[in-house]
Amino acid sequence: MGETAYNSNKFFVIHMDLEGRKAVRIFCINAHKLVDKDVLSENGDDVQFFDLGEACLEAIQKSTPDLVVLNTETASLSGFEICKKIREDTKLDHLPILFVSSDSSIDSRLQSYASGGDDYVSVPIDNSELKAKIKMLLKRKTALDAARKEVSDVTSSTLDILKSMGEVSAVIHFLQGTCACNSYESLAQKVIKAHQDLELEIAIQMRVNGEKLHFYTDGLENPLEESVFEYIKDKGRLIDFGQRTAVNYPYMSIIVRNMPADNKDMHGRIRDHVAIIGQGADSKVKGLLAEMAVKSQREHLITIINRIEKTIVKIDGDYKLQQRSSGLILASVGESLEESFLSLALSGEQEEYLRGFIGEAEDKINFIFDSGLKLDDEFAVILKQINEALDDSATDEIEEVAEEELDDETVTLF
Repeated sequence: MGETAYNSNKFFVIHMDLEGRKAVRIFCINAHKLVDKDVLSENGDDVQFFDLGEACLEAIQKSTPDLVVLNTETASLSGFEICKKIREDTKLDHLPILFVSSDSSIDSRLQSYASGGDDYVSVPIDNSELKAKIKMLLKRKTALDAARKEVSDVTSSTLDILKSMGEVSAVIHFLQGTCACNSYESLAQKVIKAHQDLELEIAIQMRVNGEKLHFYTDGLENPLEESVFEYIKDKGRLIDFGQRTAVNYPYMSIIVRNMPADNKDMHGRIRDHVAIIGQGADSKVKGLLAEMAVKSQREHLITIINRIEKTIVKIDGDYKLQQRSSGLILASVGESLEESFLSLALSGEQEEYLRGFIGEAEDKINFIFDSGLKLDDEFAVILKQINEALDDSATDEIEEVAEEELDDETVTLF
């Protein structure tokens, strides 16, 4: 059974639902004079008849049909002109167009093909041929629609894969770049850049040495976000609230301001990326703290060593001064003794004995000072060993920190 309705646009609609089958919508332009409407509607199709091509073109823009049956001879615009206008719209390049005509000439057929038609039927029209052509055109359109959808799905999936690869590349680039960070500020800028590469705006809180440092994508302080950090930092690893997501680690918290809440897959993927960046940044903060502690300790020890070295230099100077003074004193004693020999009336043997005694004393004193001169070399060796120990200690502590960071780098995806 069919239902027919008329309106001021001079077309009527024949519609019949067939259970289990999608109704086919057909637009006919001035074709009802040549085509039996029952042939088009007997399969339960929605058929709209138009007297004017302009009215059909307007209707097509509002709702695309599954098939256009077009008379080559229409008022105002010819069927060929109407077909060309339809094909000018790239969204309609796969819309099947069947020409019907009272002209069976080869020229008319060629002209219909050149204007973009898919098939051609001329009078006298055989209903079985018409139905077969319509069935073939609709079947081809169904196949084309399926192929286009498959291509669209594959394209969409490919774009998602490429986008995901770009996101992973941004995360990897960040993790590699943290090695060059030697301050909390440079690390924060790396974190911000990584999120910018993911098209995200963020706020950061670092907690180091009892101090809270805040950084923002736009560089503008936000007191409200600072209070939010205080609330969320102990509420778990990942927190979603509206278009915002927060990630928490011991030294680092990140709030993402513009999460893609309307795209579930992308939202989950971005959460994983933010978690990895947050964990990497937190480990780097821990590493910076250890490096700065080692650096401070080493500087303190170097200060102590410098003081010891200055003391040693002073002792050495005093020692050498004492050596010279002792030598001068002994020389003065020897000269005085020689002068006193004339007044002491000593025998030659006694004089030689005294000279030998003074000489022996001088040799002993010189031996003591000569032995003391070896302290310079011993102190130099000690200072060298201390410096080497400091270097080894700093290297060992940094390596231990690096190993701890590697142990901590087990990433859990959320």
